[in-house]
Amino acid sequence: MSRPSPFLDSVPSRPGRPDIDPAALLALPRSGSEVLAEVLALVIALGGVAYSFSAWSTLPAQVPTHFDLSGRVDGYGSKDAFLFLPLISVVLWATLTVVVRFPRLFNYPFRLKTEELPGQFRLARWFLSWLKVAIALIFALTQMTIVQMAVQPEGGGRWMAALLVLVVAGQVGILILVVAYLSRSAGLRKRAAKEPATSGFS
Repeated sequence: MSRPSPFLDSVPSRPGRPDIDPAALLALPRSGSEVLAEVLALVIALGGVAYSFSAWSTLPAQVPTHFDLSGRVDGYGSKDAFLFLPLISVVLWATLTVVVRFPRLFNYPFRLKTEELPGQFRLARWFLSWLKVAIALIFALTQMTIVQMAVQPEGGGRWMAALLVLVVAGQVGILILVVAYLSRSAGLRKRAAKEPATSGFS
């Protein structure tokens, strides 16, 4: 008789996705790149908060809140509203950090077999870690640009152009990250089909 998988629990499985033991999956070690992403995301998110508060005293009463397609400021608001940017960044970081603690909520791109769960979970966790980096970086750069445009309006065009380039680069980076995740996920499936006993994410 074969031994039951440590990643399954006693709850009947749902169609297309075996039920899992979250504790067993969460105990899986993190890869080096995943640890790096977690550290970077936290440092960038907290750095954005620190920068916003350090720049607070230099901000005028009204700060840019909206821009037209050419990058010119076409809307201003109270500088109190500026604090929403670092707040949203931290909330998104915290949300993704909490979500990863609930493997049952994950939607994988394929129907998985029991032996595929460890590798696919670690890959999805890796994806979320680097997604946090991209989101934190976009918010931090936006905060820096708004501060510079508020205190140096004459040079705001250059900052806005730089921000647009960096935000587009960030979005392309997220797209590349999604493609990499799907590609590696498919690769894990092929590897698991050939060598079920050694399937996993390294």
